[in-house]
Amino acid sequence: MIIGKDCMFSANIYVRNGDSHTIYNEHDEKVNPAKDVTIGDRVWIGYGTTILKGSVIESDSIIGTQSVVTGKHIPKGSIAAGNPIRVLKQGFHWGREKIR
Repeated sequence: MIIGKDCMFSANIYVRNGDSHTIYNEHDEKVNPAKDVTIGDRVWIGYGTTILKGSVIESDSIIGTQSVVTGKHIPKGSIAAGNPIRVLKQGFHWGREKIR
């Protein structure tokens, strides 16, 4: 797993690089290998998000609450949410200052 700089993570986030158990095909070959998860710089992950193996979330992205990132590629500067996740908007970045 690779996590970039200055990311913000809410609570109850699950990141999985692999499945809990191996699955074999009829030829006794492993069919569900582990895959890295990559999270870029300044990514904001919302509450209760699950990020599964093979997912790539590029820098300056925002992942909405309760989203499930299912091995997807989220482009830089995206706002994405849902189960399964989908990119809602692009061309954004976020800051740590609070709204008043």
